[in-house]
Parts: sequence; C-alpha cells; structure tokens
Amino acid sequence: MRKPNLGSLKRRFISLFIALVFLVLSVTGVIAFVQPFSIGVVGLHALTGFLFVILALFHIVNNIRPLKGYLHSKSLWLTLIITAGLTVLFFKQPQPV
Repeated sequence: MRKPNLGSLKRRFISLFIALVFLVLSVTGVIAFVQPFSIGVVGLHALTGFLFVILALFHIVNNIRPLKGYLHSKSLWLTLIITAGLTVLFFKQPQPV
C-alpha cells in the first residue's frame, strides 16, 4: 500500500479546512442576519471571512496548473460575462418607491 505524498495531503487538508471555514462563515452569516446584533457572532464571522480568503489563496497556489487550463475554456468566459451582467443589474436597479 502506497503512502500519499505530502502535496496530496496538503491539498486535502486545505480543501477540507476551506469547507469547514465556509460552513462556519455561512452559519454565522445567517445568524447575524436573523438575530439581533451580537459582537461575538459578527467577530467570528469577520475572523472566518479573513481566514477563508487566506485559505482560498493557498488553494489557488496548490491548484494553479488546473486553474490555468480553465482560462482557455469558453465556459469560464461565459460565466464571467453572466456574473458581470448580474452584478451590474444588481447595482443599477431602481430605487424603491
């Protein structure tokens, strides 16, 4: 039986950690939205948000080769155009009456 290499373990650890941090970020976001203001919930949400960004950077570094391959796909550019269009529509929506 082969032992997994260090790169594979690091990739698995970062992916799992990102998933867990995203779960905490999601739960604290929902709690902050539905309950009265709590400095503890907002603080935890902000901390996990920063941690999520840092882990996302590690994830990008670990997966740079496959991500470069996506830059040449038509679906990426279509997704970016749709996302940009929806973002513009969101910010340009009319004021409520």
